[in-house]
Amino acid sequence: MTSTLPISALSLFEPPPDAAAVAACATAVRHRWQPGSALDALLDVSLTDDARCLMLRVDGSAATVQLQLADCAAIEASAAGGWFLPRHARPDRVFWLPRAPCVRELDEHARIRSDEPATIAALSLDGRAASMSVEVPPGKVLDCVIWDLPAALARELAQQNALENQGLFLWGSHTVYRKPADLYRHLVHGHVYEDRYEWPLRRKTCSENDAHALSVCLGGLGGATGKRVYALLQQQLLLAVLARQDADGGFRHGEWTNARESHYRLHASAMHLMMDTLSAAPDPAVHSALSRAMAYACRQRDRTALGDWFLHDELELSADGMNAGPFKWIASTACGKSPTNMLVLNTHLDTLVALLRYRELSGDRDYDALIDSARAAALGVLALRPMEGPYRLLFALLAPTFLPTRRAAALSLPRRALKRLAWRYLLPLLPRLKARYPRLVMPGGYVDRDLSLQTWSHRYLTVNSMDLARLARRLPQDAEFMNVLADSLRFAERSGLAEKWREREADQYSIGFLVEALYQMCTLDSADEWRALLAQQVLAAHDLELGLPPSVLGGNREIDTSSDTACPTPSDPRLRVVFIVGRDSREVLVVNPTSAPLAMAWEQAPPAALRWRGPANEPVEDSVPLPARHWRRGVLERRVEEQA
Repeated sequence: MTSTLPISALSLFEPPPDAAAVAACATAVRHRWQPGSALDALLDVSLTDDARCLMLRVDGSAATVQLQLADCAAIEASAAGGWFLPRHARPDRVFWLPRAPCVRELDEHARIRSDEPATIAALSLDGRAASMSVEVPPGKVLDCVIWDLPAALARELAQQNALENQGLFLWGSHTVYRKPADLYRHLVHGHVYEDRYEWPLRRKTCSENDAHALSVCLGGLGGATGKRVYALLQQQLLLAVLARQDADGGFRHGEWTNARESHYRLHASAMHLMMDTLSAAPDPAVHSALSRAMAYACRQRDRTALGDWFLHDELELSADGMNAGPFKWIASTACGKSPTNMLVLNTHLDTLVALLRYRELSGDRDYDALIDSARAAALGVLALRPMEGPYRLLFALLAPTFLPTRRAAALSLPRRALKRLAWRYLLPLLPRLKARYPRLVMPGGYVDRDLSLQTWSHRYLTVNSMDLARLARRLPQDAEFMNVLADSLRFAERSGLAEKWREREADQYSIGFLVEALYQMCTLDSADEWRALLAQQVLAAHDLELGLPPSVLGGNREIDTSSDTACPTPSDPRLRVVFIVGRDSREVLVVNPTSAPLAMAWEQAPPAALRWRGPANEPVEDSVPLPARHWRRGVLERRVEEQA
């Protein structure tokens, strides 16, 4: 006999007195309680917007769930995704269901083994109430999310302009955010997950990397549109991160093993999200969580001959941990490091950026010695140049392996044969060569990911470039970071890799990071070279339907915390707009990715003082249509803005 569980959702928008507050910040609080043996309820309450989000989870002990929502007058599709249910007795409020209920299979650590839309057995709406009957298979859970919003916020969601539909590339999942409802592909019963089944376990795991990327997306959209609803959704992401922090200050994930190991890049993303919050306004609860997270991050390091090095993940703490992971590794003690320290570059740089940001925000000088040591280690590793002759010969022989198919096919038969031999026999020797003669910066500008893993992934070149730019911003006195960054970006273009990455779906996410790295470079360096490369890769990202990285809207608070100018919004949704927040200027890069000229008309116009220039830096009137597959930029120098 099947069992049916009736749930009156309206009654759950007010937490009972004994509901635990499992996360809180200055602007919002999350409550959790169990209304029944098979039901788990989370309620996020905004203290600034009179809005509430109810998240329900029902386990499979109830074969059918009858979800009842009283006070519903109608149902209508939302441009933001999902559906609106205007209320009958409260016309000043609206329910928003951002997506249909989902059925999921979870493992013992709440990682997602499978998820799919729930089977709806019955649905009714009589102008007074809505009811939905949903089947829950045994061993699975049913998840449902419902917002109770003021009508004014619902109206913000009801219209989406060209900029809001541009599509934004997420640093974690490498998927695309296109509308507010997409947030709930990631935000699952109060925690943020990657929207992909992570290799090698093929499960969706929690990811603060995605939480941070989504928050930057929402911040940029909020700044560009002036819509309050984006700040509301950012509040919810912050609560999701705060609720996941363990007692020791850390965040655990379990992407690679069943041991729920911590991945420190994801941990650093949690800190960056908290620091974005604090850069906007003080918040004692967030500052306390950040302090604990920072203390935890600073313990995850290895003392090398070059200085302190921040580890990539918890598996690097022991040989048993490394052996439990999915990668083969070399127990190298190069540079005086521990044998299990793989010397992963991007995580070290990211964590060092977090420490530098934390010192700027908090004024806390307790980590000064560690910052100096980690900075010395980063500079020391980038400066390593042993065996220049053999490395130069090796990368000359490997150069054809970086070429895209069309260019490789044009090689002579002997060169194609040499290319295959280099790929098959020389490339596998590189990890052991690096372990014995350590270096990450290679002849020609290629920057490798790590020192001691027996793997090769040129896709990490763009991640390294992005992180080098982020560190160069905070350590401008160290020219080496900018020098290595510039060489790596030029290598990506000159070697053919930037085109090669477009060929295979598994490699295409590198273009998303390349756009981010070039964007960051444009905020640091005014050279025309970087604008041209950025526009070229915006076209590539559009062609691949990757979306543009979150920073392009100018809302990345790691780059700039001011809000003096908003990203302009084109009238034509086919145009792609990049808002470059530079040290001394504001720029608007407009790209036409279509095959026809497009008028540069604006829904929200850029400042009138903007000076428009074409690819050759020639003056152009913005009234002139933008040619197909073409770009132009408008520059607003701050001194011009101040005089105006």
